[in-house]
Amino acid sequence: MQLPISRFRDALALAPGWARAIVWLGLARLLHRAWRRWHAFKLRGRTVLISGGASGLGRGMAYECCRRGIAHLIICDINEDAVNEAASDIRAGVAANNGDLQVSAYKVDVSSDESVRQMSAAIGGSVDVLINNAGIVMGRRFLDLTPPIVTRALHVNTLSNFIMLNHFLPAMVRRNDGQIVTIASTMGMMASPGLSEYNASKSAQIAMHESLRLELTVDAPGIRTLLVCPHAIDTGMFAGIMESNDLGTRITNLLLPLLSQQYVVERVIDGIEDGEVWLVLPTVMRLLPLILKMLPTELLQGIMHLLGAHKSMDGFRGGRGAAIDAAIKNENVSPGIGYKGRHMNM
Repeated sequence: MQLPISRFRDALALAPGWARAIVWLGLARLLHRAWRRWHAFKLRGRTVLISGGASGLGRGMAYECCRRGIAHLIICDINEDAVNEAASDIRAGVAANNGDLQVSAYKVDVSSDESVRQMSAAIGGSVDVLINNAGIVMGRRFLDLTPPIVTRALHVNTLSNFIMLNHFLPAMVRRNDGQIVTIASTMGMMASPGLSEYNASKSAQIAMHESLRLELTVDAPGIRTLLVCPHAIDTGMFAGIMESNDLGTRITNLLLPLLSQQYVVERVIDGIEDGEVWLVLPTVMRLLPLILKMLPTELLQGIMHLLGAHKSMDGFRGGRGAAIDAAIKNENVSPGIGYKGRHMNM
C-alpha cells in the first residue's frame, strides 16, 4: 500500500510542468506563511509611535493597535487640536478593553529635526514600533510646481523618515528588537500625471526603506521592517480624482477602486504582527508596474490615455491642510512648516 506522500509524488511526476510549478509555489507559500507565524511580532504590551496620527490612516492604525493590547500609544501631528482630540477619542474608545493603556499626543513637525528631538527627549527616545505615516500631496501639473513646494513635499514625505529614524532607531539597534513600518505608496512604484513631486518623494522613501532593511539584516537582525505600498485610500484626501465620466476612467475605477481605510488599517496591523516584509494593496499592484514597464513606451502611453490616467488629477480637490494651502497660495513654503495630519497614501 502506497503512503500518501508516495501517491502525491507519483501524481506530481505525471502532471505537466506548469501544474508542478504551481504546486511547488503553493507549498513554498505555505512554508513561508508558517515561518512568518512562528516569528510573529505581537503588539500586546508594546510602545507604538505613529506620525500623522491625528486623522485618516494614522488615526485608524492607532485605534487598531490599541485594540490589540499595546501598552503605550504615541501619536504626533502638526495639527495640535486634531492630535489632542484624537488622543482623547482613542482613550475613551478603548478604555473598556484596554484600561491600562497610556496615550500620549505631541504637536510635532516631523520634517524638523528640532521638533522631533524634543518629542524624542520627552518620551525617552525608545519605542518598540515606529510607523512613519505622515505625508502630503500637492496635486499640481509639473509646470505649476515651484522649487519651494517641491522641497516641502520632499521634506515631509521623505526627509521626515530619516529624521524620525535618526532619533528612534538607535535604541532599537541597542536592544536588537523592534519594528520599522514605512507607509509609502504604489505611486512610488509607478508614475502618474499630476503627481510628479509625490511620485518622486515616495520612490525615494521606498529606496530608503529597502536600503535600511538590508543594513539591519546585518547590524540588528532582530529588528523587523515592513514596507506598505497602498493604492488610493478613501481617507478624504482623494476627493475629485478619477471623476471623468469617459469609458476609460470608468474601467479604471472598476478595476482599481479606492481602498477602504479600515481594510488597509487591518492589513497593515496584521502585517506588523504576522512578520510581513512588503505589503502592496491590492496585491495585483505588485506586478502591474513591472508589466507596464515591459511594454513599448508608445503602447504604454496609449494605454494610459485610454484608461484616463492623464485626466486623473484634473478634478482633484483633496485636503492638504491649512498650512500647505496657504503656502501654495503665497508660493512661500519654507522647511519646518507643513501639515501632516491628513494623508495622501496611494
